Amino acid sequence: MSADHPALELRSDLAAAWAGRDPFEAALGQTGTVYRDQDQRRTLRFEAAGRAYFLKVHRGVGWCEIAKNLVRGRVPILGAATELRAVRTLERLGIATLTVAGFGSKGANPARRVSFLVTDALDGCPSLEDVARDWHVCRPAPKDRHALIKAVAAIVAALHAGGVQHRDLYLCHFLLRAAADKPRLVVIDLHRARCYRSLPQSARAKDLGALWSSALDRGLGRVDLLRFFACYVGARGAALRVAIAREAGMLAAARCRARRIHKRERARSGVRTL
Repeated sequence: MSADHPALELRSDLAAAWAGRDPFEAALGQTGTVYRDQDQRRTLRFEAAGRAYFLKVHRGVGWCEIAKNLVRGRVPILGAATELRAVRTLERLGIATLTVAGFGSKGANPARRVSFLVTDALDGCPSLEDVARDWHVCRPAPKDRHALIKAVAAIVAALHAGGVQHRDLYLCHFLLRAAADKPRLVVIDLHRARCYRSLPQSARAKDLGALWSSALDRGLGRVDLLRFFACYVGARGAALRVAIAREAGMLAAARCRARRIHKRERARSGVRTL
């Protein structure tokens, strides 16, 4: 891709909504309900021709931001292409995720690249953070709680087996769709996701630690954690004990990360930690 040959794909409905306009100008100038507008990234919900969409616009992050990430050993996020690749990977893995309506990227200079991703809005789908918000005082029926725990574990197992590190794996990034037979979860917010041939143990620990941190204070007990891990590794009984022993180092790292994130978030919210 070069500045003269931008990458662009628009679904027919979005192309019709933006007809007669340059897609990049349309994305940059789109109005709607803004959820984020900082750090060279803008996220908003908009409607066109009776359909609702979510739009993420990435403006060039600059060389200073790229250098800062590299010095810290982080992969810099240069645009919407990262999320598009992750969405396509999840689709191949059979994991429910965002439905892409449009994508565009232009600019050979990675520090000044402009890109956008448009997805169908997921209205009426609460996040698991909201669903589990009051579990510590009002626990749901065991059947419902167990079903959600297993559903999340199955998704995380599929992600990791497929070489995907979400990098923002919190309960708020699982949306719950109404389904008659079992929970239907949708994984969102993949703009930082990384795809590997084989996922490193450290990446697994970071994802699990983040998820663990967001599940604290939800009234979950040791049995719930074991139920999650049993589904995550696909083992029961003696095989589960072997898996726990084999993964002891990774689990310890995940637990340490969970406590660190939890302590940091409580401090931000003004809650005193002991």
